[in-house]
Amino acid sequence: MYRERANRGTRFRRPLPARRPRDENVMRSIVLLLALAAPGGVGADEHGVPLQLKKPRVLFSATPTLAGRILVAGGLSDSSSPLSARGDAELLDPARGAERVVASLPLGNGLLRARAWHAAAPLDDGRVLIAGGIGQACVLVYEPDGGLHGAFVSAGPLPGGPRADLTATPLLDGRVLLCGGMDVAGKPAAHTDLFDPTTSTLAAGPSLLRPRSAHAAVLLEDGRVLIAGGIGEDTTELFDPAEGTFVAGPRLLHVRDDLRATRLLDGRVLLTGGQDEGGRTTATAELFDPASNELTRAADLHADRADHAQLLLPDGRVLLLGGEHDDAESADLVLDSVECFDPESGDFRLCPPLSEPRDDHQAVLLQDGRVAVIAGQGKGDVALCSVEFYAPPAPAE
Repeated sequence: MYRERANRGTRFRRPLPARRPRDENVMRSIVLLLALAAPGGVGADEHGVPLQLKKPRVLFSATPTLAGRILVAGGLSDSSSPLSARGDAELLDPARGAERVVASLPLGNGLLRARAWHAAAPLDDGRVLIAGGIGQACVLVYEPDGGLHGAFVSAGPLPGGPRADLTATPLLDGRVLLCGGMDVAGKPAAHTDLFDPTTSTLAAGPSLLRPRSAHAAVLLEDGRVLIAGGIGEDTTELFDPAEGTFVAGPRLLHVRDDLRATRLLDGRVLLTGGQDEGGRTTATAELFDPASNELTRAADLHADRADHAQLLLPDGRVLLLGGEHDDAESADLVLDSVECFDPESGDFRLCPPLSEPRDDHQAVLLQDGRVAVIAGQGKGDVALCSVEFYAPPAPAE
């Protein structure tokens, strides 16, 4: 798999973090998720034909749109080569029976627009922001009304320069915070940028307290953003949009990169898995309480994992799907296992597995409660085209 860590030369994977929905004052994101229509089958159309993207994709983005479609953009066709970065996007429509892939769209002209390992975020007006990528500074905005199936327009370059593996977090005021990432020298960056959708412009933001890539970022109920972990980092920090500043937060249990973070309905944040400083995946989890500004250890996962998909279910549980296991000695193991965190019991429960192992994939919640699990990487580091629909089990009695 492409990617050499600057601080330890080990090979590693990291997909884009699954978009984290918001509740109460931040319900705009979950409205986008729940606007998606129910698919006609689990892993196949009504004729039994397996659902497929037109192209295999790893390190891509999948963003729900107000029209009920999922914008699947960029990614690598070959997980071992950054030169396989894709310059196109596909619109996946779960409501259209056999015609689930509506259209293929060019991201722009030539290889300069091809990208993978980028960040994406939905905007309140229905557009989608796509930023950065491997060696890429250009920021694109998907305009759903730009032609028959929409079009991409340039919003200019990232003020902080080309970065891959950055995060994109929608703020309560509609702006998007772009944080950190890996620069062209392969080093974690402290740059941040702010995208303003009202003017479609980018501005440099305040520097992070610590350079970060492979970190997690999640919006809190009060409008601040928690940024946690990253390569070689056991630190957290908090961004206050009102003040435009970062302040140090509590330390994690240990170094944690390729972790996942999801805000719970009670306002706490669940942080799971990832890799330690030796490149080994971990089964530990933590809970951040913004009211006390404290991190506490949660129950352990059933499987240590990184590069997994993680999302909030409507009933308040958190679903973890797939990922990779890495003991830093033998070959990575791609996982098909699924588990669910119940905030009431504080425990993780094993769930039925995926139909095939995958990591570097994306997961999107559908209107009927199932989850679209899209592409990624399977056994043998093979990039996947497949899409499956996963039905989370009911809560335990």
